[in-house]
Amino acid sequence: MFLTITIAISLAIDSFIVSVVCGFSERQCSKWQAIRMALMLGIFQASMLAVGWLAGKGVEKYIEAYDHWIAFILLTIVSFRFFQQAFVDNTPDNCKFHPFSWKTLIVLAVATSIDAMAVGLSVAMIDTSLWELTIATGVVTFVMSLAGVYIGRRFGMSFGKATYIVGGVVLLAIGVKILIEHM
Repeated sequence: MFLTITIAISLAIDSFIVSVVCGFSERQCSKWQAIRMALMLGIFQASMLAVGWLAGKGVEKYIEAYDHWIAFILLTIVSFRFFQQAFVDNTPDNCKFHPFSWKTLIVLAVATSIDAMAVGLSVAMIDTSLWELTIATGVVTFVMSLAGVYIGRRFGMSFGKATYIVGGVVLLAIGVKILIEHM
């Protein structure tokens, strides 16, 4: 059980950070938006882990060559949207970037869960229950992401447009970290 919880927390850290960043940037985040983000991140994290587990070693050689590039590109795109938003008028009529939109949520969910597929491939070789690990990962990611949105919202409201810059830097840093770790 210790291994399962450790893996689940490790996989949820990127989702937590992304949630904090999104909470920073969205002053009017509703409870539904926070829950929707946490659900998306949790479901994608658990699903990608299960897909990796089920895919086995036969697919690993095809995925590992470029999975880090996909995550880096997706996070870079979203981070530049954050930078762009820092320098425009953020009134509701002018705000073009919404971190809680379905499109953005899907991009963030895919970007933060690609590593889970690789972890799934790895843990398939050890004696761990797929269902236990998948459920733990989904639940831990959901809880950490929901908390992240509220933490970000609480502190982000006092910093204004600077939160978009901080958010962009953090997302770009996560992308670079993923890229460097796989080089």
